[in-house]
Amino acid sequence: MNTLATAYLIAAMTVSLYQSPGSGRLLAELDEGVRVETLGKRRGRWINVRVDGEVPVEGWIDSRKTGCRVTRDTILFETAGGRKTGTLRKGALVRMVRERGGWLSVVVSIRKPSKQEEGDGSVLELHGVIENNVCSPDVAPFMPQSPSQGMLTGTAGETSLYTLPDKESKLVLSLPARMRFVVLQKTADGWARGYLDEALEIHGWLDAGNLGPVPVDSPLEILSARSPYDHEFLLDAALSTRPGKKPFIQIRAGTAVRILEIKDTWYLVETRGPVRARGWVESTRTRKIRFPEDSVAPLIRVTPGRMYPKERGRRVLP
Repeated sequence: MNTLATAYLIAAMTVSLYQSPGSGRLLAELDEGVRVETLGKRRGRWINVRVDGEVPVEGWIDSRKTGCRVTRDTILFETAGGRKTGTLRKGALVRMVRERGGWLSVVVSIRKPSKQEEGDGSVLELHGVIENNVCSPDVAPFMPQSPSQGMLTGTAGETSLYTLPDKESKLVLSLPARMRFVVLQKTADGWARGYLDEALEIHGWLDAGNLGPVPVDSPLEILSARSPYDHEFLLDAALSTRPGKKPFIQIRAGTAVRILEIKDTWYLVETRGPVRARGWVESTRTRKIRFPEDSVAPLIRVTPGRMYPKERGRRVLP
């Protein structure tokens, strides 16, 4: 681990934060992209970190699930100085594996949630190598934009990307469903040339019959969806493992929670991500909110609980 590094990003779908290295009480679950500050302690693969925001907490996480974001568009190679796989766009999140000879081995994971309530959705995961000086935790995440040319589509199901419009040509990779793909050219025999339009850009040919609409959720569905996190803390409070027991984690006022169980005057609650903690709290510490504007959070703090800091070019490596 690079002792100069002071911060990392969670580079897995979910990472558990423990009171002790790999054991002890589970304090919280950290979602992908959460920024953690290191506290200078390490035991094997476990590092001691602090998380700020609505759920400020210190604990231990697995360093193998940490990463950073690329500070500029950069080439992802198969091996150090070898064949080019594609281009990582500025803000792309990568999981750091190891550093060797000026190169950083990384894992790139592009996740697409399922449209159904059940299921993990689609995941594209690639291993590769980038220069070791283009990664930092202090970069805003990549956000897709409308392409300047070509037609934006999406993969309707798993489909193969080839170097040429021929299934006998080299297979570039297999694309899962719901990936953005920009079509630049179509042939009469049903092939489409273009590129994967995600945090990772990869060019190639695929069967045009496997393309469909752009994979986006309906704005109406998003606006009308009822969130289960319909309560919030009125004041700073603490969660306990059982009603009336000693608290183990502090929660800031305005934090949204959902009620999992009721026992007398106590609620078993879970905080909303990206830092999810679960425990018991007195019901008088919470109140039900019907609309976002009902929340007391804007009255309590000026800045939101999760922010992306100003960009800096500092290198980090676990």
